[in-house]
Amino acid sequence: MFLVYGGLFTAIIALIAGAEPFSLTLQHALFMLMLCVVVLPCSFLFINIGPRYLPAAEASLILLLEILFGPLLVWLILGEAPTRSVALGAGIILLTLVTYTLYGQRHR
Repeated sequence: MFLVYGGLFTAIIALIAGAEPFSLTLQHALFMLMLCVVVLPCSFLFINIGPRYLPAAEASLILLLEILFGPLLVWLILGEAPTRSVALGAGIILLTLVTYTLYGQRHR
């Protein structure tokens, strides 16, 4: 129920700020369709299945890879370059994940 209230609250704020609710272009509609049909269902499926086969710490670090791949995919598909701080944060997360994996392999 809170999700519904959150969506309504966000919609009201967006309308006050000047949003045009039904002004999607065909390209934006295709992006929305791809998001709703492919990206979200696959991501939730993998988020639910992954922790069955991985330790909790490693699963949480892999979930943080969204910070790396989100801006990277936006850069590759839409051409919007990530900022330096985004690249630095993604590098820190990737380095932490690689270090944790190598450390875990040595101690097995």
